[in-house]
Amino acid sequence: MPNEKYIFVSYAKGISIDQMTDVFNFDKNIAFFYAEVQAPNDLPFGLLPFRDIENKNIIYPLGKFHGTWTSPELQLAYDNGYNIKVYYGYIFDKVDTYFDEYIDFLYKAKERSTRSHRSLYKSLLNNFLGRFGMRHDKGTTFIIDREVYDKLNTGYNLSAVQEINDNTFIINTDLIPTIKKTVNLPEFDSTAYYMNANAIINNRGIKNRNTNYSETSVMITSLVNAYARVYFN
Repeated sequence: MPNEKYIFVSYAKGISIDQMTDVFNFDKNIAFFYAEVQAPNDLPFGLLPFRDIENKNIIYPLGKFHGTWTSPELQLAYDNGYNIKVYYGYIFDKVDTYFDEYIDFLYKAKERSTRSHRSLYKSLLNNFLGRFGMRHDKGTTFIIDREVYDKLNTGYNLSAVQEINDNTFIINTDLIPTIKKTVNLPEFDSTAYYMNANAIINNRGIKNRNTNYSETSVMITSLVNAYARVYFN
């Protein structure tokens, strides 16, 4: 697992991963790299996942392509003959996993349990991973009147808008200004608008929940899934 501190590396023209020994080592570091990879010609199938945006699914292609991967996946590819050129990424020192005792306890409890207790322990194991992978940008749902709705709808990102009656709306918003909504309005004074909107937001007590989720970690979720893919390969 990665520790808390990291270094960021960037190479404008890319660098072969085996030339990064001054900053990165597969045995001592965990990393997330954006890289160009070239699969060897003798592989029957690819080893690195790639998101097919057009078909909205994950494929394992051969050939040359770019993407972002974890170092465990890149190590599997490297050991099987891939050429890997890194362009940028984040490098962490590798530390012992934080969750051995917790996972071991729940797994053993699940194995010796039946029925509802087994389902409970299984759910705790599954939700443990899911919790770390929760999105931060889901916004907050509010019930507001038309004055607030008209104000926010002019210059903020609103989603899942539902009109209850002429003066009541349910909205979901991250309260992030959306300039593209206002940029084409003639003689629009964005400074005055956002000052007025902020005053209304504060007076009505509208605020997002804290998005600094200390109990979530995209890194941990990514690595758990990456190690699982490596194991199955």
